[in-house]
Amino acid sequence: MHSLSTDLSLGAQTSYAELLDMARGVELAKFGSLRCSFHRRQIKCKTYVYFNYRDVDGHGRSVYVGPEGERVQRLVNEFQQCQVAERLTALSQRAQACMALGCNGLPTKHFRSIQKLAGYGFFRAGGVLVGSHAFVAMGDMLGLRWMDRGNAMSADFARIETCISIALPLELEIPAHDAITSLQAGLLPIRAFGGGAQRLDLKAPELRVQLVTPTGGRDGVSQASTLGIELKPVKFIALLLEDASHGVVFAKSGACMVNLPDPARLAVHNLVAFGDTQIPEGMRSIGLLEQAAALIEWQMNQQRIELFRAVWTNALARGPDWRESAGRGRHSLLKRHPALAASFE
Repeated sequence: MHSLSTDLSLGAQTSYAELLDMARGVELAKFGSLRCSFHRRQIKCKTYVYFNYRDVDGHGRSVYVGPEGERVQRLVNEFQQCQVAERLTALSQRAQACMALGCNGLPTKHFRSIQKLAGYGFFRAGGVLVGSHAFVAMGDMLGLRWMDRGNAMSADFARIETCISIALPLELEIPAHDAITSLQAGLLPIRAFGGGAQRLDLKAPELRVQLVTPTGGRDGVSQASTLGIELKPVKFIALLLEDASHGVVFAKSGACMVNLPDPARLAVHNLVAFGDTQIPEGMRSIGLLEQAAALIEWQMNQQRIELFRAVWTNALARGPDWRESAGRGRHSLLKRHPALAASFE
C-alpha cells in the first residue's frame, strides 16, 4: 500500500545522506554556519568591535563583541580563516543537488527562519521542529515523497503553512555565554534574541515563528529560565519532545541541522491534536489528518506498526483529555482513510 507516499530515487536518498553529513560537519566546526560580518566603531577615541547579522524577524542586528584588543582581533582573524562562506556555498550546492534529484526541501523564506533559530542554539538545547515543516523534512529523512491522489503534497504543506513552530522543553537551558564564546561555538548570543512566543518575519509578514512548550498545568505564556524568552504552552506537545532524532532541513540557499519528532509520535500527536477542539486556530486542520495517515501507512509498509500502536496506547494512558481527543481524531481519520483501521488493532 503506497497511496500516500512514494520512494525517492536511490540517487536522491544518497544525496540527502551526503547533505546530512555535510550539515553535521558544519555545525561541529568552529563558527558553524554563521552568516555575519564584523565592523568597528570609534567612540571617544576608543575602538569597539560589533558583528552584524539578520535576525529571524528580518531586522538587521548589531551585537557588541568587545573593545578592540588581542582576544577580539584573534576572533576576527579566526572567522576569516575558517572559510565559513566556502562551507556555506558547498552546503547550498549539495542542497540544490538534492532538490534537483527529487528531495522535498522547504521554501527559502521558511528555511532561513529555521536556520536563524538553529543559530541561537534552540535545537542544541533539545528543541524539536514540529508542524508541517517537520513533516516535510521527515519525508526526506525517510526517503519519501508524500503524495495525495497521485500528486506531491510535501511542497504544498510547507508553502501554505504560515507558522514555523519549535517545541522546547519546559526548562529550557541555553548557556548565556559572552559574544566571543558563543560565536566560536557557531552560535549567536542567546541574549541577543529579542523573541517572544510569536514573531513576524518582516520580509514575509504572513510567516510567523512560534516557540511552544508543554502546558505543565499552566496557561498563557511562560518564561524560559532567566533568558526572558517567551514560550507558548500548548497541549499534547510533550509527546513530540520524546525520542526525537537528528535531521536536516534545506532549501536552495543552504541547509542546517534540526531535531525532528519520531514518526509514530508525530502521527499520534496529529490525531490527538485534531480531536481537541481547544487547539489554537491555525494548528487544527485537515492537514493534521493527512499527515497522520501518510505516516501510519508508511509504518504499516515498513512493518513498524507495533511502534505506532505502542505510542497510541501510551497516549491513551495519559488521561481523559488525551483519550477523548485521540478518539475523536481516530474517528475523523478513519472516515477519510478506512483502510487504516487495522493499524489500531
